[in-house]
Amino acid sequence: MGIGTYYGEGKKKNLSKKQKKIANSIIMGFCSLFSFVLLLVILFTGLRELNTYKNTLYKYNHGEYKEVEGYISGFKMLADNEGRTMDEEFYVDDVFFRVYASEIGAKWYSPKSNGNGIIYKDGQYVKVKYNISKGHNHKDRNYIMQIDILNNN
Repeated sequence: MGIGTYYGEGKKKNLSKKQKKIANSIIMGFCSLFSFVLLLVILFTGLRELNTYKNTLYKYNHGEYKEVEGYISGFKMLADNEGRTMDEEFYVDDVFFRVYASEIGAKWYSPKSNGNGIIYKDGQYVKVKYNISKGHNHKDRNYIMQIDILNNN
């Protein structure tokens, strides 16, 4: 059934030109609204990513970052329902880091697939350079810009 045909009470009836115009207007309005909403989603996602870049990599490249040195503690490899390593979390001194496997290839540290990253256990002595920015959940998150393993015991 296309626009212009109406099936009601078992009889085929053609829509008038005015009804066709109204139907087309409704469809075009819906498509325009959907396109506008999609554009807003893309725009806000892009702005969020740009803000993350500005607050992390840009600052790091210009010498602005925080630094902590100490032992890894509370290390956890978090897995999905199928047992694949997804994320890692750990502390260096009292600074909490959670890194996401979905960010592999990002410009900041991310875990390697299957837990083969350079951080893999408690007790490693590291120096971490990091910046703070809003994460996926709009809360402050520590992004690791550089990590040096000073002692791998």
